[in-house]
Amino acid sequence: MKNENNMLPENIPSVFGARVTGPSHIKKGIPCQDAMAFEAIRESTAVIAVSDGLGSAKFSEIGSEIAVRSAGKMITDLFREKIGDTILADITKNREIIENSFLHARESIRRYAEENGLKTGELACTLMVVLIDRNYVSCGHVGDGAIVGIREGEPIIISDPGYSEYINETTPITSERWKGDLRIKENIQGIDSVSVFTDGCQRAVLTKPGGKYQPHIPFFNPFNRYISSITDFDEASDDLKNLLLSGMMTENSEDDKTFVVGVINRKND
Repeated sequence: MKNENNMLPENIPSVFGARVTGPSHIKKGIPCQDAMAFEAIRESTAVIAVSDGLGSAKFSEIGSEIAVRSAGKMITDLFREKIGDTILADITKNREIIENSFLHARESIRRYAEENGLKTGELACTLMVVLIDRNYVSCGHVGDGAIVGIREGEPIIISDPGYSEYINETTPITSERWKGDLRIKENIQGIDSVSVFTDGCQRAVLTKPGGKYQPHIPFFNPFNRYISSITDFDEASDDLKNLLLSGMMTENSEDDKTFVVGVINRKND
């Protein structure tokens, strides 16, 4: 979001992001299996959806794209539809909105599989959905990847990659056990920006001292300063893409990488 004076408004959500194909996928001729969708819906509201297709699923890049588009569209439609003068989304609590976005993503994947003679497991993918509404952040999360918020200048984990018994094992939204693995955080206050990223970014931006995930401070402190200095979000997307392609990121993982940032509260100097 930018205006003619190249100045950004305070306290209005703006979203930018980037995704890149991992070096290992390029070497093998495999398409990027990550997907992202985001939109500032109205002055106080934005939605972010990020998905990572499972490497073991034949058409996971299609599944991840369907997941983010259908989940994001369901939420944006709710915030645009009205009954009289009342916005439809305001009738429903954010937890229910998040849950329904996952149900909608699953149903869209199931329908695509049926129409194309595929098994839903061939479209397996993870999904993270973040709803920014009136200075509150709510999110839903199935699978790996993570969501980190900045509160009063300090990075905090909003949703971590979750527990898995085996390395590289995660729950996709196509799994029968998806609902038991759905982690929802509702109406978190005081978040100035939120970062949503797939597991290809995890090793570079998270640490795990004592077995508990924490934001990697040497990454997030300068990144937060960068966010505060943004004057053009198109340029910010390009900068973020270059960061994902940098040696700092690729030396930690050769997987696909997606990183989306929602800027909620900022002050122009």
